[in-house]
Amino acid sequence: MRLFVLLLCPLITIGQKECNGFVLDKITGNKVPYATVGLTKENRGVSANAEGAFSINASFPQVDCLRVSSVGYVTQVLPVASWVNGKVVELRQETALLKEVVVVPNQKKQIYSLNKFSRCSWNSYHIGLETIYQLAQRFEAPREGMQLVELELCKDPSETVFRLRIYDIDSLSQSPFQDRADSVIEVRSSESHMRIDLEKYHVFIPGKSFFVAIEWLFVPLNEEQEKVKRSGRTTVHVFYKPFLRWVTNRNLKKGKVWRLNFNGKWSEIPRSNQDYNFQITTKLRS
Repeated sequence: MRLFVLLLCPLITIGQKECNGFVLDKITGNKVPYATVGLTKENRGVSANAEGAFSINASFPQVDCLRVSSVGYVTQVLPVASWVNGKVVELRQETALLKEVVVVPNQKKQIYSLNKFSRCSWNSYHIGLETIYQLAQRFEAPREGMQLVELELCKDPSETVFRLRIYDIDSLSQSPFQDRADSVIEVRSSESHMRIDLEKYHVFIPGKSFFVAIEWLFVPLNEEQEKVKRSGRTTVHVFYKPFLRWVTNRNLKKGKVWRLNFNGKWSEIPRSNQDYNFQITTKLRS
């Protein structure tokens, strides 16, 4: 069974404007691969390629803005109306300090596993037609100040590339907040049951609540097409990997799973008759 998240393309295309350009590091001049470029009004977006190049069509050029973001950089919001094709967007590296975590020495180290599973489910969740680009699942650590050392997840067994994000929790909205990893955690694999070593990233969780997020990259490697025939007409739907595996859990608390839209806003995934628990296991060390 597959759970599809679809967004129909806007019907109004009058005045559509093509925006293409490049994303570079403001200081070094290096290319910023796979930066996210979204339209804030249409809530639609693309990923820059490995060379930092991107192209996107805006249906409402007079009122829409391009939101350009990447891990470790300050987000830029630029009006579509004044966009010049071939423009270079220079992103400045983020200098915000992470919340301090106190590590107590000389304690016996223990490993705690959260949300363990024995085998991968056949149920899959993925996104289509560039609707959202991150999905985050909430975890509760047994104590504060723990280190995230390993992550396991189940996905489809085809080759895909994606990024992992680790977030604090916002005390007011209960949504994902500050990114705990100060470097890119990029994964490319064809394995279905994956184990990802996070030791070198030194990710410490200041409180008990945190989120693990999957960031989709809209690149050719991740694209999959499916032909659907209805009323004698064939429609091609485009979806993007990874296809995350999930199991039903009716006891999940409210605010467990959130999604990030291209306008930069997090929203809780609506609940239906079932609750979807994604097969993501986190291992923490005290």
